[in-house]
Amino acid sequence: MAVAFKRFGQFLRHRGRGFRRLGGVALVSLPLLALPGCGAHDRVPTGPGTASPTPGGRGTRTGDSQLLIGTWENIQLIAVVGDIVRVTTTWEFRADATCRHTTVRLSLAEGVPLTQARDCSYLLPGSVVRVTYDGAPESIDFDFSLANFSPDRLVLDGFEFERIR
Repeated sequence: MAVAFKRFGQFLRHRGRGFRRLGGVALVSLPLLALPGCGAHDRVPTGPGTASPTPGGRGTRTGDSQLLIGTWENIQLIAVVGDIVRVTTTWEFRADATCRHTTVRLSLAEGVPLTQARDCSYLLPGSVVRVTYDGAPESIDFDFSLANFSPDRLVLDGFEFERIR
């Protein structure tokens, strides 16, 4: 019992030291917050519906088509009543501006994969990938960026894909 009270007393004695340390951190941090950050010319909006200041916008750089070329995969598990469905989406972007979009849905209850593959072509106007599926009258724009500036992690419309080739 005496040890427990001793430890409790030690806690009370040391508790004030933490607050003093925080005060020191605050004194050092506040002047840093006052330092100027980005200038007004650096704050250009790049969200949806605005012009992007660079060809790739949001962290990508010139030569985006070279960064996009390859095969990208996203796997999601979706729980439905009495079943789990695995959806594997694959995008293959080629250097000749053609692409292939493949979706494989596998129901664990049925055990049979359902595959849908569509050929397409693409353009990179700004921070989007403009995809036109073969035989479709209109194109579809997908927001495009690289996750954490990694050349192996692509984000299309909020879904992250990993480079597999």
